[in-house]
Amino acid sequence: MLPRKSSRTGRGKREGHQKVPFFLALVMTLFLLFLFHLNPELIQNLELKMLDQRFKWRGPRSPGSHVVIVAIDEQSIERFGRWPWPRSLLAALIDRLAQAGPRVIALDILFAEPDTNSELQRVREFRRRFEQLHLQERGRATQQFYRYLIQVEQEADNDARLAEAIGRAGNVVLGMAFYFREKEVAHLREAQRREAQKALVGTELSIVRGSSPQALDTLLTARGALTNIPLLAQAAYGQGFFNQDPDADGTIRRIPLVIRFHQDLYPSLDLQALRAYLGGVPIQLRAQEFGVESLTVGHLQIPLTETGHFLIDYAGPEQTFPTYSFADVLTQKIPLDTFRDKIVLVGPTALGIYDIRVTPFSPVFPGVEIHANVLENILSKRFIVRKNWHLLLDALSILLFGITIGSVIPRLSPLYGAGFTLLLLGGYTVGNYGLLVYAGTWYNYVYPALSILLTYIGVTVYIYFTTEKEKRFIRGAFSQYLAPTVIHQLLEDPSRLQLGGERRICTAFFSDLAGFSSISEQLSPEALVALLNDYLSEMSEILLHYEGTIDKYEGDAIVAFFGAPIAYEDHARRACFASLDMQQRLAERRQEWRKEGKPLLHMRIGLNTGPMVIGNMGSRMHMDYTMMGDAVNLAARLEGANKEYGTMIMLSQATYEAARDDIEVRELDTIRVRGKAEPTTVYELLARKGELSPEQFRLLEWYTAGLAAYRRRQWDEAIQAFREALNVVPTDGPSQTYLQRCQTYKISPPPPDWDGVYNLATK
Repeated sequence: MLPRKSSRTGRGKREGHQKVPFFLALVMTLFLLFLFHLNPELIQNLELKMLDQRFKWRGPRSPGSHVVIVAIDEQSIERFGRWPWPRSLLAALIDRLAQAGPRVIALDILFAEPDTNSELQRVREFRRRFEQLHLQERGRATQQFYRYLIQVEQEADNDARLAEAIGRAGNVVLGMAFYFREKEVAHLREAQRREAQKALVGTELSIVRGSSPQALDTLLTARGALTNIPLLAQAAYGQGFFNQDPDADGTIRRIPLVIRFHQDLYPSLDLQALRAYLGGVPIQLRAQEFGVESLTVGHLQIPLTETGHFLIDYAGPEQTFPTYSFADVLTQKIPLDTFRDKIVLVGPTALGIYDIRVTPFSPVFPGVEIHANVLENILSKRFIVRKNWHLLLDALSILLFGITIGSVIPRLSPLYGAGFTLLLLGGYTVGNYGLLVYAGTWYNYVYPALSILLTYIGVTVYIYFTTEKEKRFIRGAFSQYLAPTVIHQLLEDPSRLQLGGERRICTAFFSDLAGFSSISEQLSPEALVALLNDYLSEMSEILLHYEGTIDKYEGDAIVAFFGAPIAYEDHARRACFASLDMQQRLAERRQEWRKEGKPLLHMRIGLNTGPMVIGNMGSRMHMDYTMMGDAVNLAARLEGANKEYGTMIMLSQATYEAARDDIEVRELDTIRVRGKAEPTTVYELLARKGELSPEQFRLLEWYTAGLAAYRRRQWDEAIQAFREALNVVPTDGPSQTYLQRCQTYKISPPPPDWDGVYNLATK
């Protein structure tokens, strides 16, 4: 009986070892479901980026033949001058296009104000003066001249000419816009608001409402409207809004097709163009208790999200659709058959006109081509569907994958477990991609993938630590980031290695290699590791020589601090001297690397002195002797700020004050870094005290003069001084930065209350 008892005991242990990982996986899965319910913005953006990636995996596709674009491009602007053009040019384009017989001409342009034609104003003023003097009643010659004035006035009225062209074509749809924030319409008078609403009469949608009176509350609701001038609006086939609703990251992935204004619903430019293309068919919106259900234009049923948005299945990057230059069309270089029976979209693509958007395929995408994609999707019935009930399937996927990992991984060896996880993740990736690209259904990718990965990692880590028995702390690990003298003092006082930390004044050091990403792409992995190890060894030796403590290596970055664990008063001076020696040694190594044909490395350093928490932080099994605090964060920001000024070593005001008797610097700027409200003055570390070269003296004379003039807002004087500084050292980064800044401020001066503080936009 004994062997049988032993067998049951072993089986019980194995079952116990499997139950705990399963329970752990279940807890992690429930946590992910809770996170899925909260849906934080970070993971939302990650899912959106993965949606973009799935489009990129698919690649560009051929669009349908329904839509062509006439672009107001750089070529046209060079031909006809700066935008906006006289509306007579647009009238001529419409007349030219109308000859081709397009189904519809849609202008992605808003004509909210009358055309500013100085010639017309002068003729009108002359005619009014002529009438005030009653000259038109004095003889036949004056009557003929009066009729001639009226004829000239009519010919110079570009709005009238455009309205006549729109009327002759009979199929022109104009763009308009809605306001959504109260402050955008605060300046509008009540008469202006009524006039805007009146201009939209006749463009409302017919609605089939659901059982709930709140069925349409999910739609975007406008506070005001910006419409075309009445002369053009009355001549057009219709008006449609071209507002776009980017996601949190600024990317256009969906576009509203319907917007609520007062108690009515209004269609987009795309819907109006589609309606005209299909011969004036009605547009109907169906809404249920949960929000919008669908939209119907004639025989076409268009799936929308509950908020009335249409998910765009982009055909590809910019100019995927047939695009023709405005100038080429107007000068008859494009055959008229090109536009026959098409939807012709007319809109700007030139960068200077500011109708450029971000899309999954490109960060520089013309807004008019977004409309082309929407129309092509609808006419080709290429839809992407994402409804609220898809959330239930997403949640079930999270739960299923978490339970599967928790059940299977404890029964497999580490190798087979990793293979099973990769197979599961790969299968889900392929399936999710196929559903999007081939079935037009968007299911969440990130949360189910996280369920697979995080539960696998959690279960695997648990299994590893429960089977491993060696959990001792290796004291020798400190030798990797502390000087031998410091280690000796720590060994004399082991209490310093206890878990915890203390607050003290130290100097934080951050360094990074400029352009290392591009360098790493040029080298094989073996050569890259060898070069990086060579660099880090040389720099670390200098840091340890000045008794600095190396916190960590992050790729090519070095994080260190001076003044702990052993306190010394001159930590700022040591940090400055170490930085200078490191730059000097790196310059020597560049000479050697140049001879060996290796990439040349350039290092940026940021230093800041201040209070920070320093100590052993972590668990009793694994600790890191590290630092944290606002002073640490500022040092990291200063390292990155070097890029703004083309410098190599940047100090904070606190570090400069602590080491000013031992170093030579120049003031760079007063800046406000991201995450901090208070500005700080920063300096470039040039040399040890008394070791400036004659060239540096001459440079500093001109640079200092330029900086003083810059702060007095004397731009011309500052520009001249910085140019003189660049004559001394043509590659001087701060002088180049201020020269460009002064040239900009000379054209667009800062406000009168400008305090000279420069806000850094990047970290």
